[in-house]
Amino acid sequence: MDELAAALAPLAGRLCDAHVHIGPSDPWVPELDPSSSLTDMDATLSALGTQRALVFPNPSTHSYPERNRELARTARERDDLIPFGRVDPRHPDAVAHVEEVGRLGLVGIKLHPVVECFRPDHPELADVFERARDLGLALVFHTGAGFASPKYLNKLAGGPTPLILCHLSRGCLPLLKKRNVYADTSNASVRVIAEAVRASPRRVLYGSDHPYLDARVELAKVLAAVPRGRARRLVLAGNLDRIFRSVR
Repeated sequence: MDELAAALAPLAGRLCDAHVHIGPSDPWVPELDPSSSLTDMDATLSALGTQRALVFPNPSTHSYPERNRELARTARERDDLIPFGRVDPRHPDAVAHVEEVGRLGLVGIKLHPVVECFRPDHPELADVFERARDLGLALVFHTGAGFASPKYLNKLAGGPTPLILCHLSRGCLPLLKKRNVYADTSNASVRVIAEAVRASPRRVLYGSDHPYLDARVELAKVLAAVPRGRARRLVLAGNLDRIFRSVR
């Protein structure tokens, strides 16, 4: 931890985390209860010098509107949070749920194709994503295997509002060339992080995936992948701060 603290010293506590879960979770991962309170989050992230965090409710598909309202109330008292709501795009009232996210003052929506069981390019869901972007809401998508493959996000890439891909992988790299597309580093390999930063230093965002992953490990991978200097400052803080500068 002494080496980690020394590496972070130039940021003077300005670390920005682009991937943080908060609140109770459905029991969908047998080996882990990812429920996380504000106290849990603060204890973990403040130890690393985190100044701002992009946060969204844990998976709870039956109660996303309720969780969104809770987060909105919390965010009104916490100017260090960049609050995102969650919506199940298959829900018959999904468009109305998107509109409520906007009214609550949340700045975007987190979507998880595996948890919510949908393919992002399904034509019947297009109105949900279009309404979000009409309202100026950013979109954060879990990416990975199956329905979560980055290739299903091609039609959403390059739009007018930010599209953030969780869990940077080689499959994400082509999309980073498109306007307003970014990727967070959570669960990415050191090699892929380095490759992405060399190609697109202003499109890569440090993310811990708290509490699913160990924030210290995720941060150490970024420090290993990105040499000291401007690119590291962008990844660890500058890029997320620039995208959501007006959210204070």
